[in-house]
Amino acid sequence: MGQVFLHDEWPVRRVVEIAQDWLAVEVIEIGPGGAILTKALSTAGIHTTAIEKDDRFAERLIESALPGVDVVNQDILEFDLGAWIDG
Repeated sequence: MGQVFLHDEWPVRRVVEIAQDWLAVEVIEIGPGGAILTKALSTAGIHTTAIEKDDRFAERLIESALPGVDVVNQDILEFDLGAWIDG
């Protein structure tokens, strides 16, 4: 798995700002990894479905119990987007 992690705060802030500008109340985050964006979205009150294939990262994210974050330990290619949209 080729993984790239966010380390700087400015892209995270910018993504959250854009989500807020679009009045997003719910988003899907693919591969949250260390969860820097997930935490920022949670703090901003944006419900996040975090889809993480790597068991280690998914477990850490579940243990963090961030408010408004649902963790799905699954490959995005197997995720049922239609069910999520209809949900």
